[in-house]
Amino acid sequence: MHLIDSVMSMPHAFRKMTEFDEGPDRAWLVAGLTHAGWTANEIAHRTNCSVRLVKDIRSWDMTQMARFALEQITVADARYHAERSAHSQTRRELVLSRQEIQRVREQMDRLVKKVCAGEPIAKCYRGHPIIEGSTYRSRNRDYCRECNRENTVAYRARKRKPSDLQCHAICVSPPMHTPSVASAS
Repeated sequence: MHLIDSVMSMPHAFRKMTEFDEGPDRAWLVAGLTHAGWTANEIAHRTNCSVRLVKDIRSWDMTQMARFALEQITVADARYHAERSAHSQTRRELVLSRQEIQRVREQMDRLVKKVCAGEPIAKCYRGHPIIEGSTYRSRNRDYCRECNRENTVAYRARKRKPSDLQCHAICVSPPMHTPSVASAS
């Protein structure tokens, strides 16, 4: 892979194709550059050799095997990154779930203490119990954290699924205003 990367990063290869050992190095280099989408002319120009030599190397069985290996590496790399991303998301969700469980436990403990003490439990307009830690203060007003959570979830759900009207407005381009139309009006 380093050989391919070094040839791709320089305007001309540090070695001519004919200086490489006839066999694995040439096959790997041509297979890698072909896999990257390079034409035979581009490979020949970059490695300072003939197009005929590049086409000859492409026809080798070893080059075909190297191309197959590079394709498999690309597929495996994509799977690895997708799986790693999924694991990262799962870990993040696990941390958030544990934090939510801890928050609910603490809230239940405070609620039980209040009930055991015989104190009345105030509720917000949606019916959530208002106890220590279940509200926050903003602009000299108290807000229910649970209501805020529900509002946030509903907002994010609306933002994820655009309505048909929004999609139509995005997909349709505005009418063109040409000079001939402008002069006629």
